[in-house]
Amino acid sequence: MRVVHLFKDYFPPTPGGIEQHMQLLCTRLARDRDVAVLVPSRSWRRVEERLDGVRVIRVPEFGRYASTPLCPTEYAASSKDLHECRDKCAIVTLGIDLSAFALRDGEGRAVEQRRARYGNRIVLFVGVLRHYKGVDVLLRALSDVHAHAVIVGQGPKEQEWRTLGDKLGVTDRVTFLGPVSDAERRLWLHACDLLVLPSIDRREAFGISQLEAMACGKPVVASDLPTGVRFVNQDGVTGLLVPPGDHAALGRAMARLLDDPDSRARLGHAAKQRVEQEFSAERMVERTRQVYQEALRLA
Repeated sequence: MRVVHLFKDYFPPTPGGIEQHMQLLCTRLARDRDVAVLVPSRSWRRVEERLDGVRVIRVPEFGRYASTPLCPTEYAASSKDLHECRDKCAIVTLGIDLSAFALRDGEGRAVEQRRARYGNRIVLFVGVLRHYKGVDVLLRALSDVHAHAVIVGQGPKEQEWRTLGDKLGVTDRVTFLGPVSDAERRLWLHACDLLVLPSIDRREAFGISQLEAMACGKPVVASDLPTGVRFVNQDGVTGLLVPPGDHAALGRAMARLLDDPDSRARLGHAAKQRVEQEFSAERMVERTRQVYQEALRLA
């Protein structure tokens, strides 16, 4: 079988969650399929290369006007455009390589060192610092919560949000780490008490960082968006959901879990079980293969 995936970017070099998902999916499929990826090159040049068995074709582009994420599950149900052809959509949930988030020998000490550095009430954000990610909501929530926020990632809103932290007087309880290695991200996912996904609108189509935190046994506090976000993080089961943009509600949810270690442990345990059962790379790849086979059968 020969398969071509079309998308807007691919990893490497673009480090976003969905780009890394595409790389994981295509690499796994390429083990027994002829897989190619067609993406814009972010330049006038055409570049072709082979990465981990995947033929990556980067074609010239004139520029970019908008970036619209598409995601399975609730995103399709809540999309005006996709809803009209909902019966023709096949749902394949995203997945992650669970082994990538298990601590290696000696990393337990590194985790404790990070907790000692910032205290035992660490909330973590992982993502590109774009407007819709809602880090400003997290900063405002932090004004009323005894915690330290560690922010992993970079992006166009970084300086603005650093300035906001100064204005809110929370700079001493916020650390912008910038981009980090996969190993360092794994350490922080284990070191934190919970992950926060404070995104403000449906451009947050899924939130892969939720899966990563859940794989490390951490509960998630996320915005209750009509996308894959609420499908991944089940309110009261694997974490808590709050109204998007409501910093007071976000603060109350964070404080609730930070003040209750038993609830954190219970939700974190359920979160790990859910990601292992529903969101593994193996399950994603197998379901994708089934969709391809069904498409061939109907062709």
